[in-house]
Amino acid sequence: MSKSGKTIVGVLTFLPFLLLILFLVNLFRIIAENIPAYGEQPHVDPRQIALMFIPMILTIVLLSMLTLGLMIYYIIHCANNKSLTSNDRVMWILLFVFVGMIAFPVYWYIKIWKDNPPVAGNVV
Repeated sequence: MSKSGKTIVGVLTFLPFLLLILFLVNLFRIIAENIPAYGEQPHVDPRQIALMFIPMILTIVLLSMLTLGLMIYYIIHCANNKSLTSNDRVMWILLFVFVGMIAFPVYWYIKIWKDNPPVAGNVV
């Protein structure tokens, strides 16, 4: 894989963390804006609240689709990676399934970014 391809995969790998932060910022913003001051009667407009949740819903949908796509990519990459033993493949695939967002950057850095294929004719 070329250096630019590795970089693109790396950016996509770290994008779910940015989307998760964006989701949490929106969540805390909604909570903070709708907590009434002490002794004040809460005034809640249901349409306004519903409109506030649209960015959060879009963020979660995008986060879910991106994470699913990354999981498929990394499972296929791991299964086709000839430098891994069968035990390593099983371990990585289980990590992808159970702790995907954490395992993706680790695998990307160890097995994709730092992986330098041998140059033809250069035998060690």
